[in-house]
Amino acid sequence: MKISRKMRNLFNHPNLYKALFALFLVLFLYNSWMLRSLSNKYEKYQIETKDLNRRTKFQIISHEKLSEYSTTNFFQYEEGRKIIKNGEKDEHKDLKLILLYTPMYTNFGYDHWKWRFPLESPYTCKNGFSCRLTTDHNQLKEASAVIVSLHGLPYDPHTWIPAGYIPPVNQKWIAYWIEATWYFANHHNMYSWLQMLDNIFDWTSSYYKDSTFSGFYQNNCSYVKRKTKHPIVKELILKRKNNSALWVVSHCNAPSGRDKYVQDIEATGFFNVTIYGKCSTRGEKTEDAFKNLDNYYFYLSFENSLCDDYITEKFFQMLKQNIVPVVMGAPRSDYERVAPPKSFIHVADFTSPAELAKYLLYLQNNPNEYYEYLEWKEWYQLECPEFPWPGCQICQKLYEKEETQKDLFRNFTSYWNSKKCYGQDFTNTRISEDNM
Repeated sequence: MKISRKMRNLFNHPNLYKALFALFLVLFLYNSWMLRSLSNKYEKYQIETKDLNRRTKFQIISHEKLSEYSTTNFFQYEEGRKIIKNGEKDEHKDLKLILLYTPMYTNFGYDHWKWRFPLESPYTCKNGFSCRLTTDHNQLKEASAVIVSLHGLPYDPHTWIPAGYIPPVNQKWIAYWIEATWYFANHHNMYSWLQMLDNIFDWTSSYYKDSTFSGFYQNNCSYVKRKTKHPIVKELILKRKNNSALWVVSHCNAPSGRDKYVQDIEATGFFNVTIYGKCSTRGEKTEDAFKNLDNYYFYLSFENSLCDDYITEKFFQMLKQNIVPVVMGAPRSDYERVAPPKSFIHVADFTSPAELAKYLLYLQNNPNEYYEYLEWKEWYQLECPEFPWPGCQICQKLYEKEETQKDLFRNFTSYWNSKKCYGQDFTNTRISEDNM
């Protein structure tokens, strides 16, 4: 097919390709503008949806019971204000404000927050971030973050949300808890009102490893391998050992069944467990027990609940000592995630308390094999951040780029139940499906 001279001239025109490039550029810019516009509309929709979810949720919870049970009277936040050293000045007004909405525990005052926050306002962390801190509910609308301890809620959940309150879109509500979910089922009857917590919280601060803020039982520290071997005098450690096992316990008849397990160990008649604390015949005297910690071969780091991720200071504090922790609690794989290799003995590796007792006695009578559980100290060291406080982590995150709908826990119930608990069946804690 022949192409006319005019067509050939058109294709050979020096400005044709410039015009096509200009047209392409215009189309590209138009499409980019449309995509950005759609993205902004979607983000706005997310924010509006989040706001609608909260409007609906807060209005449902706020009903006639609030008139007969005042949140002000229950939380006694005016009393809580006295524990925070206030040094605020005009230049601090632009700092993010964190509201401790509840006491940490129902039966205690706000002063228990001292384990998580520097109780002064403003406070400045070693990470360079500063925030203001209050317990005053009158500053609710002003707060950038509102922290609700699930331990500090009244047993009637309808009484803790202020009537008609609609939180600002960028205000972060944080659910805080440190006890196992199994514990809440036994002490707070929480499963009867758990759904009341849907569509309220943006972040979580808990022992869950996927919590927004986690790791406070070990102060966000971790064990890292040394580049060179750190010498330890094995003989001096072993020389001090003259007692079998120590257990300090003050929460009696815990859901995990640990009391019965220890009784079965003692019933063997060949392995002795020295018990201190409120649940022992010796009484409290915990200071006396920990003074002589190096004299024991083993410490029973038995948790009150057998649940995924639930590992407390009972274990982490013992790793710092020259003693071998025997653990009952989370699955073995959870311990392996946070501890050096061969640094503990897990009860789930044994079919019965008697079988465990035989193994502990064997190690006690064979020092070289016992020391294999302490040998990791030559190669691993504990490293901690400069700002381990949850209060500092929360403060820093408040200054980071705002996030939208993905923060909101629409189905808090589902998240709460995402971690398994195993009742008193320690044999099921050999491995966690969550870590597979």
